[in-house]
Amino acid sequence: MKAIVYEGIKNVNVRDVADPKLEKSDDIIIKVTSTAICGSDLHLIHGMIPNLKKKFNLRSRNNGNS
Repeated sequence: MKAIVYEGIKNVNVRDVADPKLEKSDDIIIKVTSTAICGSDLHLIHGMIPNLKKKFNLRSRNNGNS
């Protein structure tokens, strides 16, 4: 699947990442049909959140269905 991946300050890219897996009996997987970034994502992108690890997937505003 595709994800927006933080790779450093002002460096984000769309990358192929592993598909999610069901781990618990009450887990569900949502098929994302649209996504967006928000103001809190911009703080991450601009380096305002210390210690954010590279390869972090930005994913705060996903929409979809199960």
